[in-house]
Amino acid sequence: MIHRQFGSQNHDHTPPGGYPELAPRFYSDRVGLPYAAAPQTIPFTYKSSSETHDMAPDSPAEAENRSLQVLPVDRYAPEIVRSVEDHNVTIIVSPTGTGKSTRVAPMLKAAGRDRVMLLEPRRIASEGIFSRIKDERAILKGVTDAENYVSFRTGGPGERDGPDNAPICVFTDGLYLVKDLGESGIRPNEVLIIDELHEWNDRQEAVLAWYHEKHVQDPSLRLVIMSADVEIEPIVEFFSDNPLTSVNIIRLTEKMYDVETIEAPDSTAMRETLKMAIAIHEKQKEAGESIAMNGILVFMPGKNEIDDLIQEVSANLPAEVAQAMTILPLHADVSLEDRKAALAHYEGGKIVVATNIAETSLTISDIGCVIDSGYVRQKELDDSGFQGLMLRLTSQASGLQRKGRTGRVEPGGIYIHTRLDDKPGREFVPYSERPMYSVAEILRTDIVRTALRLAGVGFDVEKLRMVHQVKPETCVSAKNVLRGLGALACGAEITPLGVKMNEYTSLRAQLSLMVVESLRYSPETRAYVTAIAAAIESGGLRKYNRDGGTEWKYLTEDTMSDPLAQLDIFIAMYNASDKELADNDLSIRNFKLARETFHKINRKHRIHFDELLPPSLEEREDVRKCILKGFRDSIYVYAGNKTYRHLGTDPKNREISRRSNVSDRRYDAVIGDPYRVEKYDGTIVDILENPMAVTLADIGRIATETGKATWRSDGFKLSKGGFVEVRRQYFHGTNLGTTEEVIAEPSPRLREAIIAHVLEHPLGQQKHLRGIKKQLEKLKHLAKDPVETLTHDAIKALVERAAPANITDPTLVDHNLRTIIAAEGISLENYVSSERQVRIVADAPSELTTGDNDVVTLKLDYRNGLPIARHYRESDIFELNDEVFLPDGRQVYFSNPEGRRCTLLELKSKIFEAIAQY
Repeated sequence: MIHRQFGSQNHDHTPPGGYPELAPRFYSDRVGLPYAAAPQTIPFTYKSSSETHDMAPDSPAEAENRSLQVLPVDRYAPEIVRSVEDHNVTIIVSPTGTGKSTRVAPMLKAAGRDRVMLLEPRRIASEGIFSRIKDERAILKGVTDAENYVSFRTGGPGERDGPDNAPICVFTDGLYLVKDLGESGIRPNEVLIIDELHEWNDRQEAVLAWYHEKHVQDPSLRLVIMSADVEIEPIVEFFSDNPLTSVNIIRLTEKMYDVETIEAPDSTAMRETLKMAIAIHEKQKEAGESIAMNGILVFMPGKNEIDDLIQEVSANLPAEVAQAMTILPLHADVSLEDRKAALAHYEGGKIVVATNIAETSLTISDIGCVIDSGYVRQKELDDSGFQGLMLRLTSQASGLQRKGRTGRVEPGGIYIHTRLDDKPGREFVPYSERPMYSVAEILRTDIVRTALRLAGVGFDVEKLRMVHQVKPETCVSAKNVLRGLGALACGAEITPLGVKMNEYTSLRAQLSLMVVESLRYSPETRAYVTAIAAAIESGGLRKYNRDGGTEWKYLTEDTMSDPLAQLDIFIAMYNASDKELADNDLSIRNFKLARETFHKINRKHRIHFDELLPPSLEEREDVRKCILKGFRDSIYVYAGNKTYRHLGTDPKNREISRRSNVSDRRYDAVIGDPYRVEKYDGTIVDILENPMAVTLADIGRIATETGKATWRSDGFKLSKGGFVEVRRQYFHGTNLGTTEEVIAEPSPRLREAIIAHVLEHPLGQQKHLRGIKKQLEKLKHLAKDPVETLTHDAIKALVERAAPANITDPTLVDHNLRTIIAAEGISLENYVSSERQVRIVADAPSELTTGDNDVVTLKLDYRNGLPIARHYRESDIFELNDEVFLPDGRQVYFSNPEGRRCTLLELKSKIFEAIAQY
């Protein structure tokens, strides 16, 4: 049953033309709603005409002293509380800045809910929401109460703040939340909130799928979905398969302040930033003081574009403006200090250049202008199912989110949608022509981690119903990867190894397998492997900029393994300060994240190191084995032209990333992360990140361990009197250079090999047959009449008859030949009688005396019954007047100087021609 509430009126569909508030014109988009007094039963007490309210105060007196600013969402408290009470699913669609992220969870708790679980998509934003809820609670109830009121978790026992039993818990990892609910059970009167659902990340999808399966079994669990804008119809359809599930939609159209929208198709983000910076500076000069909304937020696709914009703006701002304005980057790689700096207020104004990390749930209160380049870099799968980072147009919904970053403290906010740059092929695309919503993350990214985590809570990703249903082939591919890693059984059941891997929720599957493998080794080796996994998961310790420095290269000598080079860097800078990290061209943010993950996993392993010493050669080899174990599904062999071919399903030849520390020489094979990147200039490259050189022997061990090695026969050979089969090891069709010898089993191929061997190495009986063959061939050449012979094919046929189908011993052939020869009476006399033999020899003299007076003696050879004189003197030829014949009438032929057979007359003619020419 679907209920729709709109406060007072309106409808539940986005207008056909998209978002009218993003139309290319100046406008006012505030929509006023009638204010309804709250009934006494709800947990909010509104003051008569004030813009503040109390959240369940202890007493009326306290309500007078401790109050908070009223946000638009607060005015909907009666509807929200009532909806959650009456319906399984409540969808709250509310503009940005209305307070839903920080106020809905406390209002539901105050309404009597035992526990409220708030799932946020981004860690940076969720930390701020956690802190804001706690701060507001401290205002109302005091610091002590606030400390126990809300907690924060990001995916594991080591990533948390606040008590486990806090009535409000902010999660960033939906599957950890599901795991928590699965282990502790769903307590009565709980509420699950999914915030910013328009982002549609895989954790949100998984939690929705889990709730769809579980809420019918336990209807006391309520779900609240919140977003500034989300496509509602797919959600409604998703829950419509159960007639007992009721969905209620509450749409808030009221927002804090008006925002002016401008489209600038003939400009660029850089030019608009310059214009707005100068305009804000002039406005402050006229006012004679700093204005409240003196900040500019510029959205760019990635770090390189951010660096370029900051450099261009800094170089082109008038000196006076540049001196007054503070320019700051904001992206996932900035440090906590830099993040705080971007949120701070500056008297002279500021320009914050950010990625889409600033798009949702992050409030920079003094932003007076948002400049949107209209692009985002997002992860997505290529047509072969491998992940890449691609430059894509933002959607209308994304533009609405970006617009909502201004107009949060006073009217007058401006949103400018313009071009990224002047590069060809990047023409301006108006919002009305852009897709309404972005493609859901789970439909465009690798789902291996999600599949493993779902398996850990009892779900098969292929069978689980989701709002955005993943293609069956994508699910099958993810499950096959996990089976290859040993995490899933033949079906979708998680294995004991998969359960262990799932304990490391902050790591992707390959890295968690590395860490699990390290448990077989010493605590030091475990720590080294954990450091590598943490470094890779963080995005890499080195700072990657197009023009960035490489001081970190002095921290490692390893040029054959990026993971081991990362370990060297981690050890060298383990206790380094932020300045030392920066001086060595390391990412402060990534290093801190890696260090945090490292400590979290070490706490789980119950080991602690004040400092890490470099590994010994033996320990380094143990670490290498663990890396190989984890990346055993990502092996690439050299394919020529500095590219490598995957031993598996990746059809693309890939180059080692230019960011790698692995030298540019040729290796037989490497392991690495396949990745596709769309560069700033628009070119697309298929690369390998985090490569490590490996040998074919390494691959052989992996193939054998995983049971994926195949052995192909390379023939048979005689060894110590018996035949053995020589087999070569292959992995995905590649010869690994490894051979083995096994006792040969009877087979047609072995029989053929034995027959070939005995024909090449004959024993007594075959030699006897070959002797008969030789004698018969001699008689054949001497005899005037045809002589039957024993051919090679006939002997081979006898050998084949002597070799039974199950033969393994070559000596058996000679034994069987003896029996056949005796049984069939095979002998020389069987072909030519003794009398004929004597007659043939007598009729074929080796010398013949002829000519007048018998003065010429010719030495004769015989070929197929023909006598041929090969050796003679030229003078003897002229002594002969007539052709020469044997006594049995056969004509004698002569071999001429050219070696050809001819008659006597032909020979004389040839000799006369030679004399004449001479």
